[in-house]
Amino acid sequence: MEKKRVILDTDTGVDDAMAIIFGIKSEALQIEAITTVAGNVDVEKCTRNVLRVLALMNKKVPVGKGCDRPLVKPQFSVPSVHGADGLGDLEEDGKTFYPPLDKSLLSKLHAVDLILESINNHHDEITLVATGPLTNIASAILKDPRTMRKIKEIIVMGGAVNVPGNIPPGAAEFNIYVDPHAAEIVLGFALPLTLVGLDVTHQVRLTRNLVAQELGSKSDKIPQFIFKATEKYMDFYRDNQGYDGCYLHDPLAVGVAIDQSYVKAEEMKIYVETEGKVTSGMTMPFRHPMLKKESPNVSVCVEVDHKRFLSNFLRIAKES
Repeated sequence: MEKKRVILDTDTGVDDAMAIIFGIKSEALQIEAITTVAGNVDVEKCTRNVLRVLALMNKKVPVGKGCDRPLVKPQFSVPSVHGADGLGDLEEDGKTFYPPLDKSLLSKLHAVDLILESINNHHDEITLVATGPLTNIASAILKDPRTMRKIKEIIVMGGAVNVPGNIPPGAAEFNIYVDPHAAEIVLGFALPLTLVGLDVTHQVRLTRNLVAQELGSKSDKIPQFIFKATEKYMDFYRDNQGYDGCYLHDPLAVGVAIDQSYVKAEEMKIYVETEGKVTSGMTMPFRHPMLKKESPNVSVCVEVDHKRFLSNFLRIAKES
């Protein structure tokens, strides 16, 4: 089977790291590059976290550091969710958890230019999976729309269409909220685009008991990393939502790249609110009862086979 060529664009927090692991371990994907963007933590930490994951896996993938702030809004991050370092603060006691980082993997190109170069090298073959704010992708569209039209597809972890968002008071999902202006550009660009939002990711639950049972006793580096890195991430959900676990937001987006049948999707016209006082970042579907509907611009995931996905994720995570 020919592998799908993928660029991962990430704001490397805990679930992004799991998505990277899932993507690299998958036999269906060829990860051409990993690019970083400010989101969960600042872009310097996001970039270091990609190198950390690659060091743990002993894998070599080009890494491009990207945009350090949204297009218009001030930077917004959530160290309280993922830890100050973005990966659960596994070194906060001064102990070295990660192998030495291979900084030779850092591209001299900015993430935007690395994305454009990869697309030019593989016309109509690149699937771009975005698990963070869409700043890099929007910037690439603004810089070179002709090249960006050579992408095969874009899969975005973002949005909350028929469910509440995860940014109080509940209008917006985090990735879209951080840079709604970038999201508006990307969703308005004429390319096949799948939105893997909270409508489906909140159904893919990794409980503390399950991760301990499946990964806690494994001695290999990757299961131990997932087991330990998710502790603080799960603490946030336990303390703020009463749920002792976490959601596999970003791994599901990679899962859709691996196997579209994990989800069912509907074609919709989605608008992004950029200016609302309490609705900034909201992903709003066209709902007006007009006979002439707006043309769809996004394929929105509305159902997920969460049991099959979770089973496959844990199986791959445990593999040596």
